[in-house]
Amino acid sequence: MPLDLSKESSILRFQSYLKCKTVHPDPSSGYADATLLFKEYAESLSLSFESHEFFPGHPTLILSWPGSDPSLPSIVLSGHMDVVPVEIEKWVVSEPWAASIIDGRIYGRGTQDMKSVSIQYLEAIARLKQSSPSFIPLRTIHVLLVPDEEVGGQRGMKALLASERIRSLNPALVLDEGLASPSEKYSVFYGERKIWWVKVTATGSAGHGSRFIDGTAVCKLAKVLDKMLEYREEQKAELDVQCKCGKQLGDFTSINCTMLHAGVSDPAKAQYNVIPTEAIAGFDIRIPATVDLSSFKDRLDQWCSIDEGVSWEPLPFCRDGLLQNPVSDISDDSKWWAIFNKGLEAAGAALHEPSIFPAASDARWVRLMINCPCFGFSPMRRTPILLHDVCIFWIEYLMIMVTGDDDNGDDLR
Repeated sequence: MPLDLSKESSILRFQSYLKCKTVHPDPSSGYADATLLFKEYAESLSLSFESHEFFPGHPTLILSWPGSDPSLPSIVLSGHMDVVPVEIEKWVVSEPWAASIIDGRIYGRGTQDMKSVSIQYLEAIARLKQSSPSFIPLRTIHVLLVPDEEVGGQRGMKALLASERIRSLNPALVLDEGLASPSEKYSVFYGERKIWWVKVTATGSAGHGSRFIDGTAVCKLAKVLDKMLEYREEQKAELDVQCKCGKQLGDFTSINCTMLHAGVSDPAKAQYNVIPTEAIAGFDIRIPATVDLSSFKDRLDQWCSIDEGVSWEPLPFCRDGLLQNPVSDISDDSKWWAIFNKGLEAAGAALHEPSIFPAASDARWVRLMINCPCFGFSPMRRTPILLHDVCIFWIEYLMIMVTGDDDNGDDLR
């Protein structure tokens, strides 16, 4: 039965997806609900439907619209189904899974990150099919819904890209997650920052807590912390200045100390009068693709060489390709960048300068594992960035992006 394309029905479908509790650490039941929802979606739109479980309970869904020349490489519209946990006490609604509508806003975990975008894909296809029943795209279009992006993509996008199925999909271009834009322009991303989780370990002299002991582990570690935080402030200050010139967070290196430890780990057993011989700090460092990694390694070496007994190492998680994030070509000679821009220009949709995504998404695996052009694009403007925050979504923007009717009269399709 064809979809009801009224505004009310489109919103109900979005709400149904938000109600699928695809939340970590145990999203499996929510994935099962989402699978049923998208299977029905596919049937209503006469799209083929596949579900692949590369890992039990973690389905990868593929909804396909065959092109008139299926031998051509395809277009893939990708979105992840999973969402991060909630801190319910910080929400203005009592149930983040109810998809409540209050004053024209939908409240629910995953509204921006990134369930709204996946619904936009399918609602736009529905309207195109209804408005032009005889239209068939030249290339096959696949709508991809993957699990586990929020925890690294190992059981989702990365598993798909390592499978035989990706070869038959044969993607020419992938659109994946971007960010909302608070301004009149849309944001687009052509690469991601390198993720570097680093552990710094300092060893030093022991002694009684009442004495001035030279060369303690904590004092050595504090010097490295000072250097790290000094560099952090430099980058932040530069961002504050350069953002007026179009630069964004992804163009700068961020450093945050996320773990500190010295002495006995159990506070109840701590010896406050014993100077520990080892101190450890953990850092989340995000490095733009444009920064030379070897020069940053030299910087770390220099900071840790101030004193003997100080060393650093990346966590094993970050040795798995995350320091080799390639970027997609956005030069004047790039075919797919030109096509992407042509479509936006025809729709009257202005872009910010293309940028490096400040966090991490499944797009990194697409660029790294199959060397396919991939742009991060979540078509939301005049919308605050609320990823992993108390999530709300303006109903009007869902409808703008699937109908093309902007309140300014712009055709955004």
